Amino acid sequence: MSRNFKILFFLLFTSIALSTYILFSMKNIVVQDDVELKVATKPIVDIQKVKEQYNKNIMDIILEIKKSINIQGDKKSKKVFSLEELKRKVENLKSPNTNYKNIHLNLILALNNFEDYLKSGDNIDKQRSLAFLGKAERDLNEIIKAEKNGI
Repeated sequence: MSRNFKILFFLLFTSIALSTYILFSMKNIVVQDDVELKVATKPIVDIQKVKEQYNKNIMDIILEIKKSINIQGDKKSKKVFSLEELKRKVENLKSPNTNYKNIHLNLILALNNFEDYLKSGDNIDKQRSLAFLGKAERDLNEIIKAEKNGI
């Protein structure tokens, strides 16, 4: 016998032996026909509560950002809010669905533009910041209104 034939014969014998072992060592699974599976009907998370909490949190953040822009925009004011802290608050929010992605984006853009305003003193950056903030607020109000109307 040639060497290749011996290797092929060994592999064939090993695979047959392994298949036979697996086949006989498997346990039989018995399915009972009269058993009814119980499925949880109550959701684990109450989506409505999550949405309400999210809407409250996002409105609080919007008001905080407005307050920060008004106070820091006044060069005479000595009180300084942490823009990084506000950014972290926005980033840490857990959105209940994808409808809120534009709100997040507009809030981050508002904070970034306001940060640019504080660095450069250019009023255009402040106006952009206020525009993004206004858009975020309008988007949130539209979502809340649509949810109330059941859309």
